[in-house]
Amino acid sequence: MDKSDRQKSYFHPKKSSATQSHNQSMKKLVILFFLILVGRLGLAQATGKLVVEVNGLRNDKGEVLISLFKGKDGFPGKADKAVQKAKAIITGKKAVITFNNVPPGEYALSLMHDEDGDGKLATNMLGIPKEGYAASNNAKNSFGPPKYEDAKFNLEGSEKKLQVNMNY
Repeated sequence: MDKSDRQKSYFHPKKSSATQSHNQSMKKLVILFFLILVGRLGLAQATGKLVVEVNGLRNDKGEVLISLFKGKDGFPGKADKAVQKAKAIITGKKAVITFNNVPPGEYALSLMHDEDGDGKLATNMLGIPKEGYAASNNAKNSFGPPKYEDAKFNLEGSEKKLQVNMNY
């Protein structure tokens, strides 16, 4: 063995089969991690923005409460079942509410004009609302609350704008 061979073996010693196996396992693990990360990023669901303009408010008292429902469950009166809720200040008998980070899908909105600030829809002795109420697509029902099927809409893309008229 001449001097150059000794230097090569000193600086680049021959790796044992256990070391080579360990290095191959680490390379496979790093590649697997990278592929999982890229796959998760590629499959990440884009979210959109929903902008709701509320018109027809009878005054600027109180605020508009709005609930976003994904599916029939709880619609329209059980805000605790909503996927998102918001409040909006009324100015000039109008309000604008924006929901951010909403995944694509089928939804319905339920709104109320909470004039007295108690967080509930005030009704008379017969259960008829004293405060304003509304639903997406301006859905109405002559006898009772609006139906989900009439109020549903699809959110696709980065932004959707809806106009809703308050009923009294």
